[in-house]
Amino acid sequence: MIYINNFKFFIAWKKIEKYLDNKDRKLKEFHSGLIIDDKFIIAGNRTLLRPVGILDWSWYTPKTLGIAMNEDRVERYYEDMLKDPRSPSNKWKNRKKEMEKKTFYAVRSGKAEYV
Repeated sequence: MIYINNFKFFIAWKKIEKYLDNKDRKLKEFHSGLIIDDKFIIAGNRTLLRPVGILDWSWYTPKTLGIAMNEDRVERYYEDMLKDPRSPSNKWKNRKKEMEKKTFYAVRSGKAEYV
């Protein structure tokens, strides 16, 4: 049994979990969301996700995210959903600061090739 303290994270996880073939996942609560399998974060307040180490959020639906998790293609799903009109624009006012932050997080997480 997985125990999640934050009720919003619990509800978001339960919506995804019902579409999973393998429900045995590593979950870790974080101030901005729930980290799943040390690979990606789902937000508690909105249906948004992002890979660990990436700052831009994308929209998701619990069913399609569950299917992507079953097929182990969450990063591809994330990239596709960035183009979805429901995803936030992820536009920064200061382009230089954006690149500094994104580079910092990518290097820290070992995903520097994505910047």
